Amino acid sequence: MGTDRKSQHYAPTSNATGRPAYPGLLLFKMLLVGIWNGGLSDEAVEDMANANLHVMRFLGLNLEDDVPDHSVLSHFRTRLTAAHAWDGLLEQINRQINAHNVIVTKGCHVDASITQSPRKPKTKPSYEVVNDREDRDDEDEAKP
Repeated sequence: MGTDRKSQHYAPTSNATGRPAYPGLLLFKMLLVGIWNGGLSDEAVEDMANANLHVMRFLGLNLEDDVPDHSVLSHFRTRLTAAHAWDGLLEQINRQINAHNVIVTKGCHVDASITQSPRKPKTKPSYEVVNDREDRDDEDEAKP
């Protein structure tokens, strides 16, 4: 994927508010993260890019870097699809992966966030004793 080929479909300069646009390679890598992790939604990819250090490293992001939001990813995918470039890019990345004998397996995202919870419940649970049978007169005789 040479520079000319990438800029053919996406040549970022700035967005409507004048902020610099995100690089196309970053956005493409984020879309790959979604595919490789079981077809994640764009929102879930955004969350992973903000929280998962392995994903951040793959994307080339530092902790303090801004992460493209889900709408940017959606617009980027739509633009690639409209230009009939999406399938070709996926074929190219698959060829590169195969050429390097890399195996991509399905990932798994585990949320290990620490949450606050009481050590013990504040109220004691109430239990109801239910008698589900009647006492019979001959039971006392059966006991040894």
